[in-house]
This record gives sequence, structure tokens and C-alpha cells, in this order.
Amino acid sequence: MFNKQIEQGGNFNNFTLEKAIDSFEVVSGFKMQNFAYSLPSYINRVYEMRTAESNESVIVKFYRPQRWNYDAIADEHEFVFDCLESEIPVIAPKLFADGDSISETSDGIFLSYFPKKQGRELELNCTEDWTRLGQIIGRMHAVGSQYKARYRLALDPQTMTAKFVDELLNSPYIDKVNGKNFQSICKKIISAIDERFNDVDYIRVHGDCHRANILNRLDEGLMIIDFDDMLMAPAVQDLWLLLPDYIHNCKNKFYDLMDGYWQFCDFNDYELFLIEPLRAMRMIYFLHWCAFQYNDVRFQANFPDWGTEIFWRQEINDLERQFEIIKDADKALSKSTNHLI
Repeated sequence: MFNKQIEQGGNFNNFTLEKAIDSFEVVSGFKMQNFAYSLPSYINRVYEMRTAESNESVIVKFYRPQRWNYDAIADEHEFVFDCLESEIPVIAPKLFADGDSISETSDGIFLSYFPKKQGRELELNCTEDWTRLGQIIGRMHAVGSQYKARYRLALDPQTMTAKFVDELLNSPYIDKVNGKNFQSICKKIISAIDERFNDVDYIRVHGDCHRANILNRLDEGLMIIDFDDMLMAPAVQDLWLLLPDYIHNCKNKFYDLMDGYWQFCDFNDYELFLIEPLRAMRMIYFLHWCAFQYNDVRFQANFPDWGTEIFWRQEINDLERQFEIIKDADKALSKSTNHLI
């Protein structure tokens, strides 16, 4: 099944710019200008297009086939609309004529479109910047905790990470020797971290909340973009990705971040023990993410060495090193007499 999804998920190779414009014209009813700009996006196809009549710029997103079904995309949009309703700065999809934010091409590719918003990538230069960042994440999580995303992944070692490991091992992209070593270290990691996820709350989170997905719009403040990886997870998933280093190396920045976060949302200190496990899970997730789009010519151009024997040896070494980091971090946190770290 996964191999079939890989094949179908990589089926963007024949999706030309002209086809994107024609497809959007059909589902939107707009007449578009005959050119568009391809925007950076590894996994989807995203274009800036302009309407012929009003010269309005819109951002059109075509979702990679077989990655998300309709309901999963609807979960993402519902979270964004909930944030917008609570006056959290996000870029919400526009509605098509039928009142839905999702449409579908004749080839069965889901798409949405958004207003064009500009801003600069976030720079964090002082305490106030970190606190302001914590405020907007806290506001987003306060909204995220109100409802469940029924059709999105849950960031759990057994239900998600173990599944990704099995699918990678059954794919054609890893040889037997490296596959055995990869399976061994992943089994160690999952066994070591599994139980600690049992008693934490899962809420709707951004999922890929690094600095490039936070825009600074000068006088308008911060804006959160790109909810494509939204999932159900412990709140700390959206916090550790923002840190510039391991948490014990940037304590002051973490406290500044949390000073803003606590103004809008509670935080379970126990989730600090999840940071390094989540880092390991993200490493495995990224490998799975790469395999899913391996047949895409864009991917092969950007990652020419992916899947080679040398590549897998390095990835296994990195996971083994991360396993040791998990154990060391647990010791450091357990000995801490401070409130958090």
C-alpha cells in the first residue's frame, strides 16, 4: 500500500504550470493571466497567480496526491478558521463559489487558494521578541485545545512513528543490512519513549512551527503561516522547534518564550521530557516524508543522495546519537531543582 502511495504521491511530474492555471480557472470560475510564479514548497505545488480582470494576486495550493484526504484537509482549514475567529493572525483559505475552502481538479487533486500576504521572516533579537512569540503560540494553543482534529495524525510513538518505521522497512529505499540496523535503533527509541506519552494532553497544534513559518508584518505584528503539517500532539511540539539549540543551552530564551505563552495558555512542565523524544520522532517522520515523494523529479534534484547506503549509515548514526541524547536529557531534567529546567 505504501509503495502505491509513493508512486501516486510523486505523480506531480506531469503537473505543469499551464495545467495548474487551467485547473484553477475551471474550479474557481476566474479568468487568470497566462503566467504564474512557482513558490517554494517541497511537498505540494504552490503558485502565485493573478486574475485577468482585477489583477488580484492569489496563492493557489495543490495538495500532493495520497497525502491528505478531504477530511484531513478540512481539519486543517477548520483550525485556521477557528484561529481567525479568535483574531489570531493567520492566512485563511478563501471560499469557492460552493462555499467550500477545498476543491478538486479533474485529475482528483485537491486544491485551495489564499490571499497573498507578505512579511519578513521572524528575527528574535531580544527578550521582548521571544515573549511576543510565546504570546501568539499560546493564543493558538488556547484555540487548538477547544476541539479535536478527528482526521489528522496523532503524534504518538506507537500509532505514528512505529507505523512509519514499518513502512520504510517495507519500501524499496533501504537495503537489508541498513534496514536491520535502522529497525534496531528505532525499536530502542520507541520502547524508551512510548510510555511517557500516555498521560499528556493532545491538542491541535501547528506541527511544523519553526521560525520560517512565523512572519513579521512590521506594524501589523506576527502572523502564523502554513498549517499543512497540523496534527494532534502535546503542546510542546510547537515550542521546541522554535528554540535555537537544545533547551539546556538556551534556558533564558525558553523562559522568555514561556513568559508570553503563560499569558494565554497553561503548560504541563512534564512535557519538557518529551522534547528529545519528539526530536527523534521528527527525524523518523522526515525520512518517511522523503520516501513518500521520492519519485518526484523536484525531490530527486534537491536530495540526490537520498536512499544511498552512505545516506542510511549516516541517518542510523544520527538516530543512535539522538538515543543517547534522550537518556542524557532525562538525567539533566530529573536532577533539576529549578521550576522547569
